[in-house]
Amino acid sequence: MKVLNFLMPLLAIFLSCTKPEIPSVQDKDDEPKTEVEQPTPPDKGDDNGSEPNTSSMKISIKAGGKTVTATLVKNAATDKLREILSKGPLTYTSSDNGFETYGDIGQTLPTSNENITAAPGDILLYASRYICIFWGSNTYSYTRLGRIEGITSEELKELFRGDIAIEIRKDCLDN
Repeated sequence: MKVLNFLMPLLAIFLSCTKPEIPSVQDKDDEPKTEVEQPTPPDKGDDNGSEPNTSSMKISIKAGGKTVTATLVKNAATDKLREILSKGPLTYTSSDNGFETYGDIGQTLPTSNENITAAPGDILLYASRYICIFWGSNTYSYTRLGRIEGITSEELKELFRGDIAIEIRKDCLDN
């Protein structure tokens, strides 16, 4: 009986994961055809930042005379960041701790923290007011903001090492 109590839920999960075949209308050759119903792709995240959901908003991040571009995800924190950037650039001082640069932006953003293992290029929010840009990795409770693409971990480290001024702007190509 215990075995059945264990196997029945597994069977139910297995059966719910299989794709049913749905017969379609036969064509002129009268050869039966079947079409497999494709599941609707899940929403790639929600407004609380639980999953990366890239938006079309690009930002420019300037540090040490060099500018990189990042794509923001869609969540309440980036909505507020967009509002701030619509009024002009955001400038703050940032420091590094060996795997990231972090800086107090002087205002708070909404949080939807989750346990995230950061990867090089990730832009994350810590404690509602610290923007962290990673060239290494760390696992902690963050709110995802976006990602810098097209630059190596070593280039990120070189760009964001030490105490530096960072300027974030709404990318001029973004509408």
